[in-house]
Amino acid sequence: SLESLTLDLLYEGFFVRGAIVKGPLYHDDKMVFGEALVRAFKLERDTVRFPRVMIAREAVNDARLFPTSYAARHIQQAEDGPFFMDVLKSVGEEVRTESAKNPDLDASESEDLNYFVNMRNTIQRRFHEAVDNPRHFEKVQWFAAYWNRSVGEMKGLPRIRGPGASPAPAVWG
Repeated sequence: SLESLTLDLLYEGFFVRGAIVKGPLYHDDKMVFGEALVRAFKLERDTVRFPRVMIAREAVNDARLFPTSYAARHIQQAEDGPFFMDVLKSVGEEVRTESAKNPDLDASESEDLNYFVNMRNTIQRRFHEAVDNPRHFEKVQWFAAYWNRSVGEMKGLPRIRGPGASPAPAVWG
């Protein structure tokens, strides 16, 4: 659900930032409070610098108890330390699968891949729009590099271009 929400918001031009933690939490239809909410808020405010959903170490450890689970397979560790939910893993897998099935396929002409083309174009537009705001630019730049590493490129779906967007080919594995 969180991956789907994150990708839908990304398609609309919004980046998601937050944290997944483990701890006591009370919620009903009118209120939410507890240690987990406070901890997630503090991690989002103080640690989660880039547009990603951080996963606290204890939640990572729990997810890894079930190595074939969706959660365990979608955990990635960032170069700056925190673990985060790899929301682009499925996008990259789908692009690679479709490209392997039909190397001449133009992603912009594929009904299945055009969603990703539009998503990529939105990120590229946000990258260009952020140039006059260095704090925002570094966040979009991080996401552009993450997109390029995770999704790669194919005909009709080029890499995101710009300073620090890591235009080097993605390494699959």
